[in-house]
Order: sequence, then structure tokens, then C-alpha cells
Amino acid sequence: MTVQCIGPACWPRIRPWQDAAVPPGGRGQLAVQRIAPGGGIARSQSIESALLLVIDGQLHLSSYRGRERLERGALAIRPTFDCRALDAGPGGAVWLQLPWHKDWSLGATYAVTDVDDLLLRAGHDLAGALAEAERVMTQAPSLSPLRIHWADDLQRAIVADPHLSISDWARIHHVSREGAARAFRGAYAVSPARFRLELRARRAWARIVSTDDRLSLIALETGFADQSHMTRAVGWLTGKSPSAWRRGH
Repeated sequence: MTVQCIGPACWPRIRPWQDAAVPPGGRGQLAVQRIAPGGGIARSQSIESALLLVIDGQLHLSSYRGRERLERGALAIRPTFDCRALDAGPGGAVWLQLPWHKDWSLGATYAVTDVDDLLLRAGHDLAGALAEAERVMTQAPSLSPLRIHWADDLQRAIVADPHLSISDWARIHHVSREGAARAFRGAYAVSPARFRLELRARRAWARIVSTDDRLSLIALETGFADQSHMTRAVGWLTGKSPSAWRRGH
């Protein structure tokens, strides 16, 4: 997890942004993805949302939602404009990726009891597989992220409060700001300040495209110093200014 690729400069490596929901019958290609034992994928941005169904092995991920250890049968939502790092366990990891509608949450993970049935459905009837995935999500509680280290407490605090002062958090928890930043980077492959900025920009973007709230109000309520600061951050994360997003919606 040594290289980050966040923002429009990385997008040629990722499937183009698609704004529409998944229609009946599905959209996009199913993809079986693998990571070799002990391998990983550096922290990077995913523009589109997707469902990840772990077929074999163990997949460790860190994202805006937190850190998770996914094994066979885990069904994880990768939300829109997510940033995450992936690492495989000692036996590697294999998962099926399915298309999913635009998702403004931080994602969620569920346990599928009959993995083979869902795999069979996905191969023959994508719409049916997605309907079954939604049924699982409505009938089972989502699995909680892990707490491996106090760095995960800092991650949750940042998610809960876009105005969080990292220096204040460190002082209250009796660690130096530098120590907190070092531990957080080791866990999430990004500094806590940048993690906070990405979350602010993503939250602002979701408000911009889903409400008619004034841009200045959105900037204030999502933790930005002013509207111009928000405009730069949203443009950096999504490749379009808030005004351009509003015109498109």
C-alpha cells in the first residue's frame, strides 16, 4: 500500500463514470478478480459502485467505512467514489464483482449463506442475482468493521465528525499528533487529514447532486472553510465542479 491514485488523473485506469442506475436485466460485465497469496492492491479510487462477493480465500480491505476481513460468502457494497486498499490473506483471495447502482453510503458488508447459488444466478441471470443480493441485504444485518488498533477509533471519529480536529483528538487520547498520523497512515495508507478531506468532498458531492441546498450552506455543514474551498475539493475528487454537477442533475 505504497502508491495512491486518487482523482481524475487516475481515471484512465478505471472504468469510466456511469451515472445511471443498473436497469432491469443488469449492466456491465461480471468480473472474477484475484490477488495472489500475500499480494495487494494499493489504495486507489473507484468511481463506480459495485458488489464484491468473496468466493475463496481472505480479503483484507481498508476504506472510508473502516477495516474489514472478508472471507467466503462476504457480500460487500463498494460505494460510489470510494477509496480503498486491498490485501489478500496467506491463501490469496478470489471474488466476483457485480455492477451496482449509485450508492452514496460508505458501503456495507453482509454474509451470504449459499454462495454457489448466487454465483449460479450471476452467471445466468444478472438481474436475478442482484435481486437476491438485495434480499440478503434486507433480511440480514450488516457486519461491523474491525477494531484492530486505536487508529480505527480515529477513523470512526473522522467519519462521525467532518469538523474533527485531529490535534484535539490526539491530545484527548494521549498521543502526539505525529504519532496519530503515523499510526493512521499505517492502517489506512493515507494521512488522517487527507482522509478527512476526501470524506468532506464526498459528502459535499452527495449533497450537491441529491438536494437543492445552497452551495455555501453545504460547504459550511460539511466542514469546509468556504464555498471556494469546497469547489476545489469536489473538483479534485470527482473531476467536475459543484456547478457542473448541479447542471447535470
